[in-house]
Order: sequence, then structure tokens, then C-alpha cells
Amino acid sequence: MAHILTEKLWYTADKSAVVPDGHPDAAFLLGTAGYDIPDAEAERLGLKGATPPANKKMPAPENKGFSFPPEVKDSEGANDSDLLPDDFPAVDLLRGAGLMTVTAVRNADVTKIKGIGKATARQIAEVLV
Repeated sequence: MAHILTEKLWYTADKSAVVPDGHPDAAFLLGTAGYDIPDAEAERLGLKGATPPANKKMPAPENKGFSFPPEVKDSEGANDSDLLPDDFPAVDLLRGAGLMTVTAVRNADVTKIKGIGKATARQIAEVLV
């Protein structure tokens, strides 16, 4: 039966021992995590007994092989000319409410945003004309 490496290991220059990845004595690559080496070599290097149980050999990848498209919000993917400029009336309140584009502001009832009253809504409407 072969010994499965649980991490990337390197031989020292004289190949008498192994060291972990990044160690200053690392000279020749023994193998990466998941690589099988003969039991005799594992015993000679002192790796026997370091093998985790069969069902715990390798950690599962975070996403387990599935990829999901990124969630796109109203402001993402918008062209730069549609983004709210820094001098837009109540820009911090609008951005805080998730309205990042002029189009999003046009389609929203800005008076529902906390801190924007009728006067500020009027200023916003004047800029949108």
C-alpha cells in the first residue's frame, strides 16, 4: 500500500530527510498533497503513521466543484458615465441606499430614503432633468 502525502514536501539536498514547503533546506520536490509514495520510502523518511484516516485525507474544496455566477446588482456592470458623480446631491445617502447609478436614482422614490426630504428630492430631480 502506498503512503499519501498530506502536504507539499521537499527532500533535503542529501535526500535523507523531508521538509515542508518553504523550508530553507528544501532542495528536491518529493511531492504535493495527494501524491502517493511507496511505504518503504515513507518509513525511511519517518512519514509512516502521519497518514490521516481514509475519509480525512484531503479537505474538500470550499465550493466542492460548483461555480456560481456572481450576483450583479443594479450598479455593477454600469458604464462609468451612468455612475453617480461625487458632487451629486445627497450622493452619500443615495449610495448608502444602494443607488449607485443615475438610472437607479431615476427609477427610485428617493423620498423613501432616510435623510432625503422634499427639498433634497427636488434638488435631485433638477439634476436629473
